[in-house]
Amino acid sequence: MGASIRRRLMLLVLGSIAFVWAIALASSYRQATREVAEWEEARLAELAQMLALLDQSNLATLANAHIDVREEEKGGEISANDTDDDSLPRDALFQVRVRNGEVIAGSPPLHALNAWDLPVPPVTGTQDIVLGGQMYHSFTLRDTPLGHTVRVFEQANTRSDLVSGVASRIARPALIALPVLALLVRSSIGWGLAPLRVLSDAIRARHQPS
Repeated sequence: MGASIRRRLMLLVLGSIAFVWAIALASSYRQATREVAEWEEARLAELAQMLALLDQSNLATLANAHIDVREEEKGGEISANDTDDDSLPRDALFQVRVRNGEVIAGSPPLHALNAWDLPVPPVTGTQDIVLGGQMYHSFTLRDTPLGHTVRVFEQANTRSDLVSGVASRIARPALIALPVLALLVRSSIGWGLAPLRVLSDAIRARHQPS
């Protein structure tokens, strides 16, 4: 009977802890997703604002270069345990138009993605769009001081990579701690039920025939 009670208590306690941890991890994942999305949108907006300050000559030079937007510091060491793809180059693409809609500078890969002549959103803001069979996040900045409209693009999977990395770092300590916690719960329940076991043995001894 004592073993049965101990086993039921362990299952109830560990089940409750696992349930609460699962809710906490899910909530942390959703929060990380929102924060990463907000950070990415702010970064795209900053890039568009920087491009809005460049003249046509500098824009043309930058269009033929690479705007590397990896989260990790470029040139630094990449850990073998990293789960995202930031060890590989990842470029942001852009396009700049003047008031009449003419493109004065743009990233050449937009041609291959059939995105060179895309309609420009009527207002400043973010938009998700499929280019070349892949989802991209874009930010459009209209009515810049130079009268330009700037649009920047970045592959959408970069956010999922970053969020997955954050989620794994949150979940790893919990998964490591769970077996340790199970041992502590087992020991605590055994210690807490010791008086009940002594009482049960005493009652059983009293009712045994002499």
